[in-house]
Amino acid sequence: MGPDAPHTEETPLRAPETEETPLSTAEKELWRSFLRFSESVVSAVERDLFASTGLSGADFQILARLHEAEGRTMSQKQLGELVGWTATRLSHQLARARKREFVERATAGRGRLMMITLTDAGRRAYESALPVHARSVRAHFLRHVDADRPGAADAMGGGTWPRFLSGRGGGSGEGVSGDGD
Repeated sequence: MGPDAPHTEETPLRAPETEETPLSTAEKELWRSFLRFSESVVSAVERDLFASTGLSGADFQILARLHEAEGRTMSQKQLGELVGWTATRLSHQLARARKREFVERATAGRGRLMMITLTDAGRRAYESALPVHARSVRAHFLRHVDADRPGAADAMGGGTWPRFLSGRGGGSGEGVSGDGD
């Protein structure tokens, strides 16, 4: 059976012999399907957030991470690592958030470590967006999966994606994240 054989129960997806081996037809189909689904979900959630709250997906990510942080404060470096953005992109996003009075920036001590704190206005904006975020995630993502099934997150890559992203395996950090708790 050749590398372009269609995927069936009898022809499971498997790792290629080498990293240079092109994707099989089944692997390409699976990859493209994943991209279409994930991009459409993220876009739909971001549209819903912006239409209802005026927050972009990037705004929501920043506010969510700071809301979850101890004291609602963390270093700019740590925040950048959590969202997976470049220092430049994070700096521009924080400048916009600061202009909207969602965050405050301060230098910690004598070093150059920049600390970012969620303001009361940022907290209110985040908390008012939570119901919209939850509704949208349920409508555009969770209705497609059985989240109550034991091991559902692992089946969707819950055990793989965090390891992949933490190893900087190519995760862009784009899109709406955060649990929205």
